[in-house]
Order: sequence, then structure tokens, then C-alpha cells
Amino acid sequence: MIAKDISVIVPVYNRAHLLERALRSLAEQTVRPAHVVIVDNGSSDASLRVAQRWAEKMKDVDEWQLTVVEEARRGACAARNRGLQEVATRYVSYLDSDDEFTPPHFERIASLLSGRSELQLVYYDKLIIDPEGWSTLKSVNDPLLLRGHLFHSSLTTTAYTVEAELLRRVGAWNEELPIWNDLELGVRLLLQQPKAMKLNGEPTVLVHPQVESITGTDFHSRAKDIERSLDTIDYHLSFASNHLWTMWVEARRATLAAHYHREGARDEAERLLAATLSRHQGRDRQRLQWIYQAVRLTGRGGAALATRFWAPPKEEIFTGKRPIFKR
Repeated sequence: MIAKDISVIVPVYNRAHLLERALRSLAEQTVRPAHVVIVDNGSSDASLRVAQRWAEKMKDVDEWQLTVVEEARRGACAARNRGLQEVATRYVSYLDSDDEFTPPHFERIASLLSGRSELQLVYYDKLIIDPEGWSTLKSVNDPLLLRGHLFHSSLTTTAYTVEAELLRRVGAWNEELPIWNDLELGVRLLLQQPKAMKLNGEPTVLVHPQVESITGTDFHSRAKDIERSLDTIDYHLSFASNHLWTMWVEARRATLAAHYHREGARDEAERLLAATLSRHQGRDRQRLQWIYQAVRLTGRGGAALATRFWAPPKEEIFTGKRPIFKR
């Protein structure tokens, strides 16, 4: 069977040894996406050949469309945007070339969407499996979608299906941001107040982190790029003049500074913390200091403290001109 309204885009760069697993997970779907777009981003290994061979082998199976394209501009965002150009279905998902979907993934999404045509965005849990085989469930259940995304990255690349037109309308992927670009894109999507719903149940997204991942294994070595993404998010949120949203981003900065310190980059930590505190006085400033100290000492707790410190009154759904998004 085919999910006629859903396409999936698979960007790939030098993942020949892993790409086949990702593609096999699409072939093994109980309900397959209508269109699979594989975008080779200038790989120097056999990734493009793997993609082409797979597409040739699978082209006569059922009624799905398989497209392999190349994108010379470097960067995952450029590859994702190139893939989006090929999509004609209402919805689109992304699959990183080193990850996989379990067989019922698209069947469950299609079933949910078929009964709720108003939905523009569906997001779901994922299972992170480290190189040693240990698995961690990544489940974000904050009723305030924007807050949950800002603190816990609920809309990571493989964790949602979205209307292609909505994705285009917000400008798609920001190709100037090499890291935390999914965090920034998620904010732009949520600022459109989409009709969104979480798909609960057994996670059907399996994430396999790689040592050579774009994200890296620490924060301080990518400080400039990470902070640029946070600055861009701050710019988008600034138009709403919402104090809560501003402080949620500032709390992420205080948390980030604490991680710099824990990684031994104390100068970077002090620089970022000082810049963040300089914008605030009184209780907000003190709370940011508490967040920094808690994370510096324990490595965690920043999101929990920020959620407690800057929470909307329970009876309020709306603040100012924009709602604080509820699930």
C-alpha cells in the first residue's frame, strides 16, 4: 500500500556504508510513502551509486516514485531544500541517511492524517541507539509546543511530518546555519500556529548517532555556529514581544554556557554568560545565574528550572497577540 499524500526526503553525504539500511527501512514499510527523494550532497564515496542501484532495483515495486538527485552546494540544509523541490505531495518527512524507520511508521502517520485532514504537522517520539547498542527514548510531552521544542528539540529532522506548503511558506531550511538548524526551523514552523498533534505509541524512528556527525560531540568547539542559531531564533521571536519566549531562549544560552564550562572552555563560558546576563536585571538575571550554576554543577536541570521560573498562568492560553501553543 502507498501513503499517497506523503513524500520522504533522504539527504546523504558519505554514508555509503549506512545508506542501504535507511533505504531498506523505507522498502519494508507496511504502507510506503508515495515518493522517495534521495539527495546526494557531493559525496566522495559510493553513496550516489548505492542510491542509484537501490532506486533501479525498487522502481517497479508497487506505485511509489523514486527520485535520485544531486546537490553540489554543501550542507545538509541545501540538500534538504533540494529534495523539497521534487515534492508534490501534501506532506513531507525527512530521514537522515544513518537512521531508519520501523515498518509501521508511515502506516501510523497515514492513519492519523486520514481522519484529521486539518492537521498540518504531526510529531512523534524517537529511539536513540548509541554505537554500543544502548537505547534512549526521546519523548517530549510539554503541552506548550514552543517551549518543548526550545528546551528539548521536539522537532528534530526525523521527528515530524509537515505540510510541504507550510515548510515552503516559512522559508524551508536556513542554509546559513550549519548546526541547530532544525531547532531554528521548528521555531519558524510553530510561529505559524499550525494545527499540530503528537502521534503517541511505540517509537518508529530509530536514530543512530555517528562519531563524525555534523553536530559533533561537544558544544564549545561549535560555539559560534550554535550561538548564531540561537541569535536567529531570538530574532524571529522578537517580533512577538513575548517576555516568556525571550527568557526561554536566554535560559538555553545560560545552559549552553554551563556546558562550555563543564567541557573545560571556561573563557567561552564566561563570555556567553556575561553577554546573557548583561541584558537583564533583577529576578530574571538571578534566575539565569541559578540555571547556569545548576547545570555547571550537575550537567542538567536547566529546562526544568526555566519551565518553573518562566511559566504562563495556568488559566491563560493567550499572551499578547500570539498564543503560547498548546497541543
